[in-house]
Amino acid sequence: MLTWSYFSTVRADRDTKACGKREGGGLALYVNKQWCNPGHVNIKLSICCRDIELLALKYKQHPEALMIISGDFNHVTLDNTLAAFHQYVDCNTRGKRTLDLMYANVKDAYRATPLPALGKADHNLVLLKPHYTPRVRRLPTTTRSSFRKWSPEAEQALKDCFETTDWEALQGSHHENMEEMVDCTTDYINFCMDAVVPQPPPSYSHKPTPAKKRTPPLPPPAPSMTITAAQVCGELRRLRPSKAAGPDGVSPRLLKACARELGHPLRAHFQPELGTGEGSPAVEDILHHSSPQETTSCTFNTIQPLLLRDKLTEMGVGSHLVAWITDYLTGRPQYVRLGDCRSDTVASSTGAPQGTVLSPVLFTLYTSDFQYKSEFCHVQKFADDTAIVGCIRSGQEDEYRELIQDFCHMV
Repeated sequence: MLTWSYFSTVRADRDTKACGKREGGGLALYVNKQWCNPGHVNIKLSICCRDIELLALKYKQHPEALMIISGDFNHVTLDNTLAAFHQYVDCNTRGKRTLDLMYANVKDAYRATPLPALGKADHNLVLLKPHYTPRVRRLPTTTRSSFRKWSPEAEQALKDCFETTDWEALQGSHHENMEEMVDCTTDYINFCMDAVVPQPPPSYSHKPTPAKKRTPPLPPPAPSMTITAAQVCGELRRLRPSKAAGPDGVSPRLLKACARELGHPLRAHFQPELGTGEGSPAVEDILHHSSPQETTSCTFNTIQPLLLRDKLTEMGVGSHLVAWITDYLTGRPQYVRLGDCRSDTVASSTGAPQGTVLSPVLFTLYTSDFQYKSEFCHVQKFADDTAIVGCIRSGQEDEYRELIQDFCHMV
């Protein structure tokens, strides 16, 4: 009997004494492991006698579950016995006769296609292709009620709210603690958003996000760069409003619509961080919103933040900017959500998220010290796309293989 790695086999071997037949045989059913967990398939009934050979399986408990009856019907049919079932095999299966039938309790479910016999078998194979619309597609479309309903009036109300806010009074008491300033500002922005554009409660509960571990900052020299409110405003206007909110829960549509009003107060989250070497959550949030997609590259996953920090330092990059980038790559919370289910949150300190404008630059700098060019081999690199080109003559491929091994060892 044939076996397939992606199918589990359920079999009922023929008892020649019980059925009165001389030749062996029996019944076998192959179940696709991707369609049904093999542990959920159980033999409900197995009969072998002169009148019938039966193998009944049970794989799902549901009043509308699919039920299939298939076999070699030499002398009888189930058309009158099971009037609610539908028979799908309409082609010859042995010579000019249709002996192999399949009944199911779903109408218009399959379409039969005849195939040649397998090996020395005297029955043809029958391929049954699904020909029905899944139940999930037959149900009426429903709209989730957890989305905010934005309007030009709501955006204007938020602009007026932020324009009349006394940001100095709101942020003034937290100048000594950047984390408290960020939390205070984002909480206020979210409060205004909830008041103007309320959001219905979601159908799932969020799990708490663990606190991000901070790496010790480097000694603070004088800041080497300045970020202006106009720059922050420009970055906010580049956000894609259809993207999901970042870790702070602030909607990118709000940030984009109120870029002019929020440019100056959010600048306070950027500039002091350049003098402390710690990445501000506001900075990370803009990097999150600026990414065109939320995926993770296998190549970018190879970046080791501490090794990258040493390389950037050797390149002469300012110590505050180095510490800022290292903190951005360290202790990043991650989770997976499928529908209403959400996995536990874990902190990752390896790699860089793909899709952000910063990751390709960091990976290019991370691999910049790997360069090679000779008469027969050279390396071509573009961000995370690296190719090793070699010219092999007379079977001399030692240089090419050593170059590949060196590159694999580096990453």
